[in-house]
Amino acid sequence: MPTSEENQPEIIFTDEDLPYEEEILRNPYRTRRRQIKGRCIIDPGYEEVNNAFERALVFMHKMPRIWMDYCSFLTDQCKITRTRKVFDRALRALPITQHHRIWPLYLSFMKKHNIPETAVRVFRRYLKLYEAAVQLAKIVNNENFVSQDGKSNHQLWNELCDLISQNPDSVHSLNVDAIIRLFDRARDIYEEAIQTVTTVRDFTQIFDAYAQFEELSLSKRMEEIAKLATPTEEDDIDLELRLARFENLMERRLLLLNSVLLRQNPHNVQEWHKRVKLYEGKPHDIINTYTEAVQTVDPKSAVGKLHTLWVEFAKFYENNGQVDDARLIFEKSYSSTIR
Repeated sequence: MPTSEENQPEIIFTDEDLPYEEEILRNPYRTRRRQIKGRCIIDPGYEEVNNAFERALVFMHKMPRIWMDYCSFLTDQCKITRTRKVFDRALRALPITQHHRIWPLYLSFMKKHNIPETAVRVFRRYLKLYEAAVQLAKIVNNENFVSQDGKSNHQLWNELCDLISQNPDSVHSLNVDAIIRLFDRARDIYEEAIQTVTTVRDFTQIFDAYAQFEELSLSKRMEEIAKLATPTEEDDIDLELRLARFENLMERRLLLLNSVLLRQNPHNVQEWHKRVKLYEGKPHDIINTYTEAVQTVDPKSAVGKLHTLWVEFAKFYENNGQVDDARLIFEKSYSSTIR
């Protein structure tokens, strides 16, 4: 007896069939949905289509169009719990840059049913993203705002910048470009601050904030370039400049901290010696540092032995083969001591 497979006719595709087959591959479930159009929602055909969507999502879970069609189809079936769970799955599966395609359907679904507790939870999730940026912007611009969690104004600025950089295509309630330009101007303020503070505590707070700012700017630019199919030479140069700026800041930390200590007490001999060591391998900067040190330290107010600066200054010239310059330094040291 022939098997069922033997009874099935052989299917042969011709060239004329290819366009239709390709359309079926692109949209395999349009026909299924059309066949049950107008039927009662308890018809078994609906569940067959639901299962077809589930099978499709095994391989196409990153495609928003499938999720949108599936969610809309379930919404029409009035399956509240199942529909809500599928909407939640869609938001978890898709990148946040695609969420704006799901939320309008989700909110529309919630408005159709009298489920207040669930609606509150869903709308709260929606508002976390779309309104958080607005509220943060109001807070950071309010000089009198005091955080209940003890967060500084700078920490709140960082949170705002994090929110924008992590969701660049989802935050539509703020002028993101204007905020980023504002952060560019902030660099000058940070630089001025670390050059003028006079306490280690203030310096540490400002430097850490400055470093976080530069790191955020760098990471945001890296994310933008990573999304480009073919980054241009200008993109590469811009990224290299940002990286160099961040690295330069980190390399300057000890030197900047030394400057703070010298602003506290410019007559601290030991701190001048430390500054010279920080310039190791840079003879021009070492000479300038020794020169500034011996001109700045007042013998009457000196903390430490002032003559050691003169001696080390002269040794530096001597070790580099500049004996005449070393002799001149010793003479100046003698004259300074006499005065």
